[in-house]
Amino acid sequence: MNPKLLGRGLALVACVVASNVNARDMAAAYTHAESMLAPNLSGELRGLQIDPVWIDTNRFWYRLSDASGSELVLVDAAKNTRVVCQSSDARCQLPAPAPEVGAEEVASPDGRWAAFVRDHNLYVRSLRTGAERPLTNDGIQDYAYAVWPEGHVQRFRAEREGEPWPARVLWSPDSRRLLTYRVDQRNVPPLPYVQMVPPGGYGSRPVLRQLRVPFPGDESVTTSALIVFEVETGRRVDVRDQPIISYYDLLHPWAGFLWWDAASTEVFYFQHSRGYREVSLSVADATTGTARKIVSEQAEKYIFEKVPVTSPDGADVFWLSSRDGWQHLYHYDGKSGALRKQLTSGAWRVDKIVRVDRAGKWIYFTAGGREARLDPYYLQLYRVRLDGSQLQRLTPEDTHHSVTFSPDGRYFIDRHSTVSTRPVTVLRRADGRLVRELEVADWSPLLARGWRPPERFKAKGRDGRTDIYGVITRPADFDSTKKYPVLDYIYGGPQMIYAPRAFNGGSLDDALAQLGFIVVRMDGMGTPGRSQQFQEVSYGKGFSEAGGLVDHIAALRELAARDSSLDLERVGIFGFSGGGYATARAMFDHPDFFKVGVAGAGSHDQRLYLAEWGEHFVGRPQWDPEAYRTQANVNAVAGLKGKLLLAHGDLDDDVHVANAMQLAHALMAANKDFDMLILPDRLHGIARDPYFLRRMWDYFVVNLMGEAAPANYRITTLGE
Repeated sequence: MNPKLLGRGLALVACVVASNVNARDMAAAYTHAESMLAPNLSGELRGLQIDPVWIDTNRFWYRLSDASGSELVLVDAAKNTRVVCQSSDARCQLPAPAPEVGAEEVASPDGRWAAFVRDHNLYVRSLRTGAERPLTNDGIQDYAYAVWPEGHVQRFRAEREGEPWPARVLWSPDSRRLLTYRVDQRNVPPLPYVQMVPPGGYGSRPVLRQLRVPFPGDESVTTSALIVFEVETGRRVDVRDQPIISYYDLLHPWAGFLWWDAASTEVFYFQHSRGYREVSLSVADATTGTARKIVSEQAEKYIFEKVPVTSPDGADVFWLSSRDGWQHLYHYDGKSGALRKQLTSGAWRVDKIVRVDRAGKWIYFTAGGREARLDPYYLQLYRVRLDGSQLQRLTPEDTHHSVTFSPDGRYFIDRHSTVSTRPVTVLRRADGRLVRELEVADWSPLLARGWRPPERFKAKGRDGRTDIYGVITRPADFDSTKKYPVLDYIYGGPQMIYAPRAFNGGSLDDALAQLGFIVVRMDGMGTPGRSQQFQEVSYGKGFSEAGGLVDHIAALRELAARDSSLDLERVGIFGFSGGGYATARAMFDHPDFFKVGVAGAGSHDQRLYLAEWGEHFVGRPQWDPEAYRTQANVNAVAGLKGKLLLAHGDLDDDVHVANAMQLAHALMAANKDFDMLILPDRLHGIARDPYFLRRMWDYFVVNLMGEAAPANYRITTLGE
């Protein structure tokens, strides 16, 4: 822990808790707030999460760490044993490490080969002899093999932090072939960046840099053509299908659009149209490149479903669709493409397919909202027979669950909690029977700082009928007889659930609460996790919905009617990226409710952001140009009354700084008072920037709380 905070933070908890909200020692409050940030808790909260490494079908190990050090834990699921290992303990002998490869290389499953990229071409290296040879020789800039698209890769951050760029390849299970793609971004317009503080430092000439980033309506977007290589011979097989639209890397965990069958003879790929009104699954023969479409689906507005799953032999396809208004499971014939059975149905939502057990004839998945008594956002693990019978819930705790299966699927590890309960990690058999408890997290360091567990809440939205869910975080010195200014921490994008469902200690919410605010997060209409109708509220309105701002207002009014400590005469709002957009929109459209806002790295106009976002959730510009005009914050500035701070990194390689600059220009043209903070040489993650964080704290303390901020307080750790 930071020495300054160690020396002062815990000692100040008592005086902060005992202080009067209206006459508090703000320097002490800032120190207390800083002590709540996740980096200051790093290594102290033992057992929050385990990362199992499976040795065989029964045994796995994981590390436990805290301030005193770390230890290795070995678990034998079949014997129901848990051993804390010492270096000399024979029971804890681990398998030999895999062959070492470079950070930019990807090793084959058999450990014989490593693939890497050099000068835009794909190479393989023998891990036995070290001999290298190229598989391609015609790669060029912007038309290269096995690379990441530039559109959403946050390249500057990776370069600055020294992150590796592994070759984008997928080895076949038998290691004889590898699947890759050639990324074509030659016709994507370049997006300029001026690095005002270049690597040479102060006094150096600014540097012009460019990335290929497609915007909504651009004629060309990034595409990737699939290719299979036979490693021994170097034989190339081009998949005979149109290239895949690839705003993201096709192998990124967010995407996962590509996979092999178990026999290493076929490759499967998921793709979408521009605007996401059609998605499809196809399969290609790895020997001939012949491709065929198996399943496709169309929608009137957009499709938000997850990538499907196939059986190892490709005979079955398990598809997620919201065609009946709720996302559910469908079983297709993988050869003919015919629908066999809808496996789940009802007013609840399947979230993700976790595992398919062909031998046992089960499919495992997470879902929410099936049990009426539970928060619909809490995910549970279920299984159902491949004929749709015998639906079973396997996680009995009424909490939010995150599960991972053993390699053979006989066991799963389940970490579960709520925002107000400690994470518990257990080991269960595939049928849900408990094997043993593995870990119960230790949150005593948080409690020692005076931390109050947040509260999950439910309130009615704009229509007075629909339930809106969220989380309230209160100060350590909370006094129910006093009134506190309220901060709405918003994201509001239609693709993300933002209110925490599980333990979230060490968050920015916790820190801000210690300054004397009540911090609220919620998921209004127009966000995911509920019905298709709930999510599509924002479609075609261009994001001016901003995750249901009118629902936020309705819910806060209901909460204040129940709890007089919420002062709705002093409501602020803040967020980052999509939350920066939502913050500015709140200040423009609801100026009598939101009095102070801090918009960080806001995507204030989808015409200036990645085509994937706007075309997915607003539609293609040629479908409805008016939607793009109304969504743009530059066209809503006339409503501003309160105090607004626009903050942006000048080298933001996700949301370009032009978003902030054009909005500032529109505010000036409207003769509006506002504040602006351009952070030189900063990227997209300004929420983790100590200087920005302090300036945001100051802005709310002075303008919303009405207190004096401590002069030039220095935060020495990063935010969440």
